[in-house]
Amino acid sequence: MKRSSRVHLFALLGVAFALEASAQLVAPSLRTITMRDGLSSDHVQSLAVDGRGYLWVGTSDGLNRFDGRRVKVYRYEGRPDALPGDKITALAWDGSRYLLVGTNAPYLTLLDPLTDTLQRVPLPIPAYSEHGEQRVTDLLVDAAGRIWVAHGARCLSLFDPVHRRFTTTEIAPPAPTARSREVISGMLEDAQGILWLSTFSGVVRFDPATRTATPFPLKAVNGHPGHGYAFQVRGMVDEDSTLLMGTWSEGIFRVRKSDGSATLLWPDARHAPTFVDHMVQDMVRVGDHVLVATIDQGLLRLDPRTGRVEHYDRSLDEADCRKREDLFAGASRLLVMDEVVCIGSYTQGVALLSDRNNIAQGFHLPDEPVADLIDEVLAVHRNEGSGKVLALSHRRGLFVHDAQGRQTDLIALPHASGRRYLDLLELDARRYLLSSMDGALLADIRTGALERPSFVPPRSVCAGPVWWSRGDGAQGIWCMTGSKGLYHLDTLAGECRALAEVFPEVAALLGNWPLDVFTDRAGRMWFLSATQAPVVRFPDGRVERLRSPVGLEPFEVSDIAQTPDGRLWLVVKHTGLVRIDRDAPENGPLQLHDASAGLPTRNLLEVVAMADGTLWFTRPSGLLHWDPSTSRSRLVSRADGLPVSPLNLDDGHVPLQGPLLAGAWEGFVVLRNDAVLPTPPPVIQVPGVWALDSLLSPHADLAADRTYEVPHDHARITLQLRSTNLVDPQRDEFAYRLVGADTAWVVMRPEDRLTFNSLAPGTYRLELKARTNRGPWGGITTVRLRVLPPFWATWWFRALMVLLVGALVWVAFRIVLRIRLARQRAVLERERAVLEERIRIAQDLHDDLGSGLASIGMESDLAQLELEDVRARALLEKAGDGARQVSDNMRRIVWALGSGQETLGDLVAYVRGFAAELLDQRGIVLHMTAELEEPLLKLSVDQRRHLLLLTKEALNNVVRHAGAENVTIRIVQRDGQLEWMIGDDGRGFDQARNRTMGTGSTSMQARAQALGGALSVASAPGEGCRLTLRVALSGAGVLEHSRATVRPT
Repeated sequence: MKRSSRVHLFALLGVAFALEASAQLVAPSLRTITMRDGLSSDHVQSLAVDGRGYLWVGTSDGLNRFDGRRVKVYRYEGRPDALPGDKITALAWDGSRYLLVGTNAPYLTLLDPLTDTLQRVPLPIPAYSEHGEQRVTDLLVDAAGRIWVAHGARCLSLFDPVHRRFTTTEIAPPAPTARSREVISGMLEDAQGILWLSTFSGVVRFDPATRTATPFPLKAVNGHPGHGYAFQVRGMVDEDSTLLMGTWSEGIFRVRKSDGSATLLWPDARHAPTFVDHMVQDMVRVGDHVLVATIDQGLLRLDPRTGRVEHYDRSLDEADCRKREDLFAGASRLLVMDEVVCIGSYTQGVALLSDRNNIAQGFHLPDEPVADLIDEVLAVHRNEGSGKVLALSHRRGLFVHDAQGRQTDLIALPHASGRRYLDLLELDARRYLLSSMDGALLADIRTGALERPSFVPPRSVCAGPVWWSRGDGAQGIWCMTGSKGLYHLDTLAGECRALAEVFPEVAALLGNWPLDVFTDRAGRMWFLSATQAPVVRFPDGRVERLRSPVGLEPFEVSDIAQTPDGRLWLVVKHTGLVRIDRDAPENGPLQLHDASAGLPTRNLLEVVAMADGTLWFTRPSGLLHWDPSTSRSRLVSRADGLPVSPLNLDDGHVPLQGPLLAGAWEGFVVLRNDAVLPTPPPVIQVPGVWALDSLLSPHADLAADRTYEVPHDHARITLQLRSTNLVDPQRDEFAYRLVGADTAWVVMRPEDRLTFNSLAPGTYRLELKARTNRGPWGGITTVRLRVLPPFWATWWFRALMVLLVGALVWVAFRIVLRIRLARQRAVLERERAVLEERIRIAQDLHDDLGSGLASIGMESDLAQLELEDVRARALLEKAGDGARQVSDNMRRIVWALGSGQETLGDLVAYVRGFAAELLDQRGIVLHMTAELEEPLLKLSVDQRRHLLLLTKEALNNVVRHAGAENVTIRIVQRDGQLEWMIGDDGRGFDQARNRTMGTGSTSMQARAQALGGALSVASAPGEGCRLTLRVALSGAGVLEHSRATVRPT
């Protein structure tokens, strides 16, 4: 559950572990911002925080804005749009838009942080104020959002930011004072809405509703008024019916609101104040306490219930633990913002006080009587039954504090030379065993008695300077003596025996310099040594020396702990961590696992288990908290308030309830329980987006829905990043992903710049998030970007180019088409001329030669009738037949060349006719079938001629040589293929003997090739003959082959 920032600060001031009654307050860790960090001056006079979380610091030499990493300075520059003066006297945020700035000039300045612009509004100067210094002395924005301005002499004005008007009321001082001091130096609004105005002589009660003022003068305890600055009120805190008021040099008063009666809280009434002491400058409430800024004593803490004021003037660092030094001397202003207290100083700049950098809270023991000696708390322990906290001092003894933090006793023997306290061991709820250089002691924390324990044999090794361990699982105690070895003290029998007498098999393996003995919940006893690997004694008496897991050599185990879940954790000194799971068998074997991978460091020394299952480790430079269940870790160092000192943890071997305690030089530290909780994540802001050197937008994160357009030649985009974490931004982590280019999150260091080089045109959504100290990730900040394409990559340009290319292609196509059509027309014209010439020649041949051949045939027939010579008659008959045959051939050629007979169907019909005529003359029966898929398929002249003449030659061969009675012609055209088959039932022939006949005549094969087809012949003696022609009727090949020359048979 998220807690308020005031609860965090409440814990920071010591309520989480209340030891303030006797322990001196140790100075907390501060983050400082000074001139070395860019501040214009270390003389701070005012503080404010705006709506974006920027810290504004007004100094005597300019205005500063701190973003967590860098400082931006605003100064007087002699321009109307700049500050009217460099001395900043007052700052306030109006709650919405403007930072209100008062300077040493007669203006109220309105600064808009989003646009980084300033406007001056002149202050009103009534007649009663003319003698005063015309400047703003304080600013207040009340709960209703009204802006109150204290300025000049006696002036309180209500400012209207819309119309830039002031409504001014005269405020007279509560008591007569010098005219130069008739100013309002501060303002406070109480819970009832009343304004309390601080002056040089007390306060004035101002009712905004009635605009009436009631003076409340302050007087010294002796009844006399102060002089000069003495009663100038510099800080006020509301307490319902009373006010706490801090003055320049008279201390802190509690003033009753009803009648103005005052009670001095600090200093003591017997103190005679001077002008330069108890100089309160500001006060703020944090939790149940009040922080007080003073010039001469630094930062103080006031308990309003008791009136006690305490100093943060101590340190637990080895070098400074005996010094007293005021925390942030010269403190001038206080401001509470979220989880941070901002402290301004007249000499040291600004400091940030937060629980974030004060995980470890230190407490100082009372001063050591011997000034030149440093004491050390060797053991600090919390008694779970009573809640008492015990701190064993090496030199002075046992300091006991009750559950409320009050010191109840110092249990120690009278001081004697050489006596030193070494160790502390809890025997029961009231008795503790102490080891000292003077022997063993028994302390009763209820009575404060200290005596020699009866169960420790006098003059035995166990009675000397030893370190204790309850490691036998019973009533016995192990005594570690260093080089003398390990001894067992039986508290019932009062016997002290060496390890070799108790467990000789363990002693044989362990060696000298024992470190610790621990009995786990399974009954196994673990013996640790500074020179050997650990030795384990199992419940059945078996003894084993552990072997190191790979990578953890040398196996020097310096400490061991067991978490509530039963797992054992062994620290390998400076090397890593070993885990033994809870399901390990009681009597072995043990499985050791290297658990170092989940830790941020292997350099470990000691370990303590906590009741919540987590572990605390000591390391050379601090502490480490680790949760084995989540692997979440937290390194604690000087930056978290941890002192530069040896840290001595409780080694009782049982899981401890928090908070963790650790002994240090001159005191101890408390590690707050809430300190190890996940740190609330900061928010990433984007103060600026640049494309190359051009600012696209300030504060881009405020316009998450806006898309920033970037020209393609400005696609180098830089974003300024800022975390709202002012305290420890070095522990931040940022992550981003650029949706549109990638979907994976990229984790980066908390840089203040993120740059993308040469983004491709497109739309992007940049998502940013942050976390602190590996805590949870915060909310996502979104910036939308659009990189515009170059004009040649825009949709309209591409569409135009498509249209242009289409038009060019169309024009080119038309030109090419015209050229091709012209060429085809020319070819066709030439072919037509050739064809017409062929037809004319063929027709002339037919007419002239055909008529002559017909006459020859007729005259041959007539001559036969008149000749009686048989031989002559036969010759004439043969000549007549030849003339008629030539005439028929001429007729067929003319048909093939003629127009109007161009389709496959025409060819088939013509073949049917002349075949029937030829075969009928010889008494041969024709069987002809045709299956045509495309009877109108157009054939070229050559195709018609070759098919016709091939058929004629085949039929002539049948008539002349076959002696056939039947001829079959089958023509099939399908899927672009033509099958042309001519068969007979004649005598046939042997293809093996007559290969020439077997492959068809030469002329028929030539015609088949010219057609681009293949001619096959199948025949056998007595079985007739079958010729099959297969031709592809589509494609250029046919036309190409059709140009081949065919020789006549």
